[in-house]
Amino acid sequence: GGPFHGLASPHRFLPGRAGRCQVGREVGGGAGTIGAMHHPDRLGGAAELAVVVDLAAKDVHQLGLAEILKYYPDAIIVQTHRAPMTLVASGCSFSEVLRRSASDHIDRAEIGRDWMDMLEIYTRTFEADRARLEPQFPGQFLDLHNDDFVVDPWPAIESVYRLRGTPLEADTRAAMARWLDQHPRGKHGKHEYRLEDYGLTRADVE
Repeated sequence: GGPFHGLASPHRFLPGRAGRCQVGREVGGGAGTIGAMHHPDRLGGAAELAVVVDLAAKDVHQLGLAEILKYYPDAIIVQTHRAPMTLVASGCSFSEVLRRSASDHIDRAEIGRDWMDMLEIYTRTFEADRARLEPQFPGQFLDLHNDDFVVDPWPAIESVYRLRGTPLEADTRAAMARWLDQHPRGKHGKHEYRLEDYGLTRADVE
C-alpha cells in the first residue's frame, strides 16, 4: 500500500554524513532508478533532498511523476539520459534475468518486442507528464547524461544540492568519494548485452 505501491519505496541515495552513502553508478543508469536523496537535518534526522527518477533504466517509475510530486512537492526530479542502443539492450538483458528467475522458457525475441512496446508507452507518459508539471514546479527538474555521470558524477551531485539550496559539506562529499572508491565500475565483472540477441536492430530502436 501507500503512494508508491507498485512503483518502489524511495530509498536513500545520498544520506550524507548521517550514515550509508549510496551514490554512484545506480543513479546513472543501473538497476536503481527512483530514490529519495536524503541529507541530515539539524535535528540529526534524514531530511529529504531529492527524489531521483532515472528515465534511462527502471521504466515503470516513469508512470509515477504526478504521484511523486504530489507526495514530495519540493522534490528535485533528476532525469538521466542514456544512449538508446545501450538502454534498450540493457533493459532487455535485465528483463531476461527477471524472467529466468520464474520460468525455464525464455523467448528473447518476445522480450525485445515487449520491452520496445513498454518503453514507448512509459517514455511518452513521462514526457507528457513532465511537460505538464514542470511549469508548476519551476527549478525542480534537472537533466543529466549517463555517460557524463559515469565519468564524473560530481557536477550532477553538486547541481542537485545547489537546486535544493543545501550545501554539499566536506564530510558528506568525502563519504560519497569513499563509496565510489569502494565500488568501482566493473568491480563484479562486465555485463555484456547486444540488441541482436533480442531480435532487434538499430533501425528498430531509431
